[in-house]
Amino acid sequence: MARKQTGKLTDDQIEEIYVELRAGTTHKEIGKMFCVSTALIGHINNGINYGRPGWSYPIVDRKVKPIPRDDKFYDTLVLESWYIGDN
Repeated sequence: MARKQTGKLTDDQIEEIYVELRAGTTHKEIGKMFCVSTALIGHINNGINYGRPGWSYPIVDRKVKPIPRDDKFYDTLVLESWYIGDN
């Protein structure tokens, strides 16, 4: 069972979170490790909470890449959903 976080994160914990972010660990997994919310991990990643002066944020950019518009699968999916929607 995870213990409840009772105070602010220490500098060592923040450094460990940075390491985990760079290693590709999910925000959910990191949150469980440190007994904090995934939202806080996201804020740490973006420098909103516990930001370091002179650091570049986000630590890791995990944005979902859009599907290219020229992809035939995408075109078929859009056309089929449009056709189904009109019936």
